[in-house]
Amino acid sequence: MGKRTFICSREKLDELYVDKNLSMATIATLHGVTRLCVRNHLLKHSIPIRNRNGQYGDKPTYDENVFQKWTPEMAWMLGYISADGCLRPKRYELKFKSIDYDMLEFVRHWFRSNQPIKSEKNSNCYTFYIYSKSIITALEAMGIHHRKTFTIMPAPVPDKFFWDYLGGLIDGDGHIRIYPDTSARVSVSLLGNSLFIEAISNRIASLLESSPQKPNKRGKIVDLVYCGDSAETILRNVYLTNTFRLPRKKTTALRSLDKRHRLIHNVDAYKKGRLLTKS
Repeated sequence: MGKRTFICSREKLDELYVDKNLSMATIATLHGVTRLCVRNHLLKHSIPIRNRNGQYGDKPTYDENVFQKWTPEMAWMLGYISADGCLRPKRYELKFKSIDYDMLEFVRHWFRSNQPIKSEKNSNCYTFYIYSKSIITALEAMGIHHRKTFTIMPAPVPDKFFWDYLGGLIDGDGHIRIYPDTSARVSVSLLGNSLFIEAISNRIASLLESSPQKPNKRGKIVDLVYCGDSAETILRNVYLTNTFRLPRKKTTALRSLDKRHRLIHNVDAYKKGRLLTKS
C-alpha cells in the first residue's frame, strides 16, 4: 500500500489540534498518516505547537485593525498587495514573497506580527505569511481578492494618499528605467489588466491636471509608460518622502532624478551661455 496523502485545511487543523486539543499522534491515527506529517502541516500553517507540558509557544499575532484608518503606510501596503501579494481566502492566508528582506521586515513590523520571515528553499527569495480572517476580509472589501491579475480594480484611495498607493504598485510590479549616461530621459511603467491601468492613468491625469496616458496593449495585460517630465513628476511625488518605499527602487528613482536634474541644468546653462555670446 502506498503512502496516504494528508489533506487537511488550516481550519480543520485548528479545530482538531487547538479547539478539541487532540494530540498530533491522535490526528495522525485519524487520517492514517505519521505524527511527523501532522507536525509539518501545523508548521506550514503557522499553528503554534504545544510542548510536552501541553503549553503553547508564542501564538501568531497580528494587528487586526491595520486597514481601519487611512495612512500613507496603509495606502502603500494596499498598492503593494494589489501588485504582488497573494491571497487565499479559504485559508485566510496572505503571502508575501520577495528577494528584498528589508521590505518583508517592514511588512512584518507594520502588521505588528511575531511571525518569522523565512528563507525559501532553492531560491534567493524570502516569504512572510499572515493568517487572519479579519485582515483578509478587509482586503476583499477593498477589491483585493484571489487570482486578481485580470480582474482587480484600484482601491478607493483618497487623493491625499494616492501617491503612496502608487508607490506600492511601482514597488510591487513597476519598473523605473535610467537611460544611457548621455541621456536625461527617465521612464516609469506599470503592468496590469486594461481596466485597472486605465483607472490608474485617469487618476494620475486628474491629480496632475493633464491628459490621461494611453497604455500599450500586451494581450490581456497592458503597459502604462510615462517618460520625461511626466515621469519625473510622478517619481518626485512617489519617492521624495519619508514614508517607506522599497529601498532598491527608491535608490533607482533618486539616481534618475539626480541625473536628469544635472543633465538638464547643464544643457540649459550651455544654451544660455551661447545666447549671451551671440548677443
